[in-house]
Amino acid sequence: MINCRILLIVSIVFLTALAEATLGQDTLWVQTYNIGRVYDVHNTEDGGFILGCDMSFIRTDSMGNALWISTFGGEPFHRYYSIFELDDGYMGAGCGTGPSSRDFLLVRMNESGDSLWSSTFGTQHDDYAYSADKTDDGGYILAGKTYASEYDDATDILVVKTDSLGGTLWSNTHGTFGTDYANSIKQTSDGGYIITGYRSNAEAGYLIKTDEYGEEEWYVLEMEGPGSIFYSVKQTMDGGYIAAGNKEIWGYPSYFVYYLTKYDSLGNKQWERQFGDAPYWNQSRDVLQTVDGGYLIVGRKIDYHGGGNPAGFMLRTDSDGNELWSSIYPTEEGSWLFAVAQIAENVYVASGTFDGYCWLMKFQEPSYCCEVDMIPDDDPIVVQPGGSFGYTGTLINSTEESLAFDVWV
Repeated sequence: MINCRILLIVSIVFLTALAEATLGQDTLWVQTYNIGRVYDVHNTEDGGFILGCDMSFIRTDSMGNALWISTFGGEPFHRYYSIFELDDGYMGAGCGTGPSSRDFLLVRMNESGDSLWSSTFGTQHDDYAYSADKTDDGGYILAGKTYASEYDDATDILVVKTDSLGGTLWSNTHGTFGTDYANSIKQTSDGGYIITGYRSNAEAGYLIKTDEYGEEEWYVLEMEGPGSIFYSVKQTMDGGYIAAGNKEIWGYPSYFVYYLTKYDSLGNKQWERQFGDAPYWNQSRDVLQTVDGGYLIVGRKIDYHGGGNPAGFMLRTDSDGNELWSSIYPTEEGSWLFAVAQIAENVYVASGTFDGYCWLMKFQEPSYCCEVDMIPDDDPIVVQPGGSFGYTGTLINSTEESLAFDVWV
């Protein structure tokens, strides 16, 4: 018996200069909950999700069905901007109304959503915590803003570090005169912290790196302009940072663009990208690095000058910040995407609000490819010694978009 292996390689390349395609995402399911806004979402160990909302926390199964809803506090200032799963329950962080002012807030819950304890932090004036993170020592780090006085609009960035039981270990402030505040804080691999927000005296997005005690190591001012703000920051796989926000472009009319910036570990800018154009106000709220090294931004866009409805918006890039696809969802009045998390490769969950409801959406990235049919020129195929045979290859694009592929058969 003679074993004969025939290797046939057909290399076909499609190069197209047609209009850029916007492929978007494939929605798997959507759930809505009658609880105001949702600010944060995390996947749980059992495949479900936990959401931080106005006054409430929502625990769901893997399909987004609510298992329980726990409400703590009242209108209008109890808001839970961050939520974490623990070994035996959950921790929510945000801001609430204290005895005489508004304060940073931690709420510890068991697995059923019952409150075990809560702690408040802050100054004698109003304090608002907009972000929190679990720390390696089992405690928590919270960041937001604190007012200089009861009668002054000036604010500073306030950072509070706690132990696992909600006891204050230290606090620090950052900023200058004017209105400074933090929108996001994350612990970094060296034990320090990275903070993003806004600095009013420079009218710029504000990025601050601190040591483990909250002492400033370096800072960056970016996107100068009164409507330019950083909302989210994450440490990247290479030890640097990715920050997302929106930048105001002056003109008639003025408009906002999504702004994505990559820094190295010392705060040196490696690249920046802008997305969106007039007359839209494009506002980003969260960014994450995807498992393939790219990035995903969520927020909203609104034709502010034309009176159009705001719509939740997401945008996916490659590792260099080049747009791969973008999508709008939903298209209801007042819709907004606040947070996004990755579940698996190409699968995500995003949370937001529209029409007075909070909602949760699971989606996957599209996987488009052309169909390849290889049909032999002769049937049956008979190959004589030293002979050859042929195939005819047919490529079929079953989508409505122009596709560019290298196809190997």
